[in-house]
Amino acid sequence: MPTTEADWGEMFKMMDAEGTGFIPTEKFSGCVRGAGLYPTEAHIKEMLEKGGGDKGKVSFDDYMSQMRWLSNKFPIDIDQIGESFKMFDKDDNGMINKAELHHVLCGMGDKLSSEEAEEFIKEASIDKNGNISYMDFLNTVID
Repeated sequence: MPTTEADWGEMFKMMDAEGTGFIPTEKFSGCVRGAGLYPTEAHIKEMLEKGGGDKGKVSFDDYMSQMRWLSNKFPIDIDQIGESFKMFDKDDNGMINKAELHHVLCGMGDKLSSEEAEEFIKEASIDKNGNISYMDFLNTVID
């Protein structure tokens, strides 16, 4: 489910603990992802370049402008993302093993660090066999 501009603003306010209207560039990717958008590292870099990140900080207005750009350029299609998980679904039952999910998140496409992958996986419901419904997982992390 797409996030709203209000969600984006709330995330920025959480990251801007001192209420200065700016966040350090180091917090930018976490702020974007925490607000429900999942850009590549290349897109984060591009957003920082366009959004004044060369000054070591990003303003609220620049952040919102870049979030609008990102959401318009790359709308999230959860069904399309789910299709990409099917190659790891050996039993064709809509499930993927926790270890496989970790491997996918860390080793393919736009790679996450092991710590970032674990944060995402914490959101998943894991059955007694260590399997995760990847569509439920996607719906959880995108909501």
